[in-house]
Amino acid sequence: MIILKHICSLLIILSTALPSMAASKSIRLNQTHVFYGANEITAAPEGIRIENLGRLKFVLVAKSPKWQVSIFRNDDKTYITQSLESFENTGIASGVILDKTNRNFTKKSLTSTFNFSGQKLVRMTASDKTLKYMPLNGLPPQIERILYAFYALPTNGGITTGFARTLSGKDYLSGKSVKGLMEVSLTTENIKSVPTDGKLFKVPAGYRLAKSTREVVTGDATRKSDADYQALFGP
Repeated sequence: MIILKHICSLLIILSTALPSMAASKSIRLNQTHVFYGANEITAAPEGIRIENLGRLKFVLVAKSPKWQVSIFRNDDKTYITQSLESFENTGIASGVILDKTNRNFTKKSLTSTFNFSGQKLVRMTASDKTLKYMPLNGLPPQIERILYAFYALPTNGGITTGFARTLSGKDYLSGKSVKGLMEVSLTTENIKSVPTDGKLFKVPAGYRLAKSTREVVTGDATRKSDADYQALFGP
């Protein structure tokens, strides 16, 4: 009886511990990007969701095992789907706005680690730029591939949590020189472990297939109010 009681106690402990252990693999980051504005990113073993909380209001989702990338919006109830390989080639915003940087950071840099929101992050600092990132820690490599295509910022094989660099050339909109100015491209406000549901990484039922990524990302209201805005996005 004593042995049976111990076994029962052990099973109870395991049953309560397993959900939290599984949830710890799923993380949520609240980030601010220089162009997209606020984004909420949920990364899990089974998928990724990027919800734009800024002016654009689109949602990007991808789910294993195919990792097809879908973008949808809830106001127009539209969506577009493409292969991961296709998304890696096009991203969302045009190269005019997001100048794609090298995936891996420069070798001539100082590297250190630090704790943030309960996570161990890596900081890499060079003379003209600084990268902060979180190792994947067992998350699928497709997570990194999608985020690199989305942000066009270095990942060093992980999840970018911060990036700043010294600019050169001219500003696209104003035409003024920005040489020597420091731009903070991405910051992270918090990171937390969250439980996830497979539905989080799917397009809601009943949405209409759009003709292009631009149609979904900008939205009907934006296209009608600002025709020039479309030039900022790919096909």
